[in-house]
Amino acid sequence: PGPRSLAASSPEPLETRVQFSVGPVVLGGARLVLAFVQTPEVQRIRPVLASIRRASVGVYQTSNDAEGPGRLDRFEQIRATMAARGWHRVVGVVNNHDTVMIYTRESPRGKGPLDLCLAVRDGREVVVVSTSIDAETLAAWAASEAAGALAASARLALNVPPAPGT
Repeated sequence: PGPRSLAASSPEPLETRVQFSVGPVVLGGARLVLAFVQTPEVQRIRPVLASIRRASVGVYQTSNDAEGPGRLDRFEQIRATMAARGWHRVVGVVNNHDTVMIYTRESPRGKGPLDLCLAVRDGREVVVVSTSIDAETLAAWAASEAAGALAASARLALNVPPAPGT
């Protein structure tokens, strides 16, 4: 399942502008190449890359404007179609001309990767990103980044210089 799955759920026709996917081989190659890059920025993102199992991106165009009658009906139709395919919407936002939807597949707790699908519509352009991630690895990275940011903020607030080497 990927961008094409969510695009196929749309009650209106979508014209594909760009679509690509990367899987374990490409991601493994990227991890291998980045293993030889020793910069702080790359070291910080290695856990993020390690958490990604596959990713797909699709950019689509629709002839219908996002605003206007039927907008909420289309939003609900996509939810129902995705639900029938085993996807559950965890975030859904509709405003003047933007729509954001995030879906996930239910899987047994702690078993296997987490599948996510994000769709953003701005006017007539629709961008869909689908990925499968190791949620534990990503959560550990996010907690580490948040702890580092909190420590930096506390040092700044207390006017304490950073420790050598940080």
